[in-house]
Amino acid sequence: MKGPVEYERIYGVSNFRLAVRSNSRRFSEDFGRVFGHMEAEGDVHVVYSVVVGRGRHALYGGDEVLYETGEYGELVPALERLVEGEMVEALWDRLVFHAGAVAKDGIAVVLPAESGGGKTSLVAALLEQGFEYLSDEFAFIDPESLRVLPFPKGLCFKEGGIELFPHLKPKGLYVEWDMGGEMGRLWYLDPSDLGSGVSGEAKKVRYIIFPEREGKGEIVGISKAKAVLKLARNLLNFDFLGRDALDAMVELVRGTECLCLRTGRPQEGASLIGSLVEG
Repeated sequence: MKGPVEYERIYGVSNFRLAVRSNSRRFSEDFGRVFGHMEAEGDVHVVYSVVVGRGRHALYGGDEVLYETGEYGELVPALERLVEGEMVEALWDRLVFHAGAVAKDGIAVVLPAESGGGKTSLVAALLEQGFEYLSDEFAFIDPESLRVLPFPKGLCFKEGGIELFPHLKPKGLYVEWDMGGEMGRLWYLDPSDLGSGVSGEAKKVRYIIFPEREGKGEIVGISKAKAVLKLARNLLNFDFLGRDALDAMVELVRGTECLCLRTGRPQEGASLIGSLVEG
């Protein structure tokens, strides 16, 4: 099924480069809406190819078929997961947290939370308030400089999250795909569509704020010890980094203000964070 490649884009993080090739201009543009802010130049380490056919589509890694489907809408999320995985692995020597991250006036706010913890919704609300975008899913923090690196992949909303931002639906790339036997609905949004700038530089972390989806609308300080424990729960590569990870987290919280945000409404949470940062 593999045919001629007409369109190619290169994406990258740090020194890692990955090429996505396709015979379809539509697919190349759709996938570019997800990773467009991570386009790069340089020698390529990994190549993926997507062949869009009349009734059958295929995703290749090199010459190996990795995924086949009759539904065009499944191609973007299928490749997104592969590309994201390659990029995360390339940054595995950093502290890798499940966390959103935004910045204002050169200072970063990191928002650690588990999957489904409302990171994307809170980040989106902060972008609409004028914060710069770093990431909605991963915070990569250099263990030496303790700066958070930008990972500006497009925001990915699940159905429940996008309902909090109905005005964004028309701007998003909408796809459906089979998520383990259940049809999933996803919306990908370019952070620029939220009126946000996209940061291209690592930022000094000033605030670590742990979102909690229940509460009366408040932001409260927590101890440094509690912050380290909560960070550790959201660190993905603790086993890889070992004791160095613990030392780096202790040093990180020592130089930051650590808080819990208690609200189930992302716009309210964004207002509280905005007042804190600007205060």
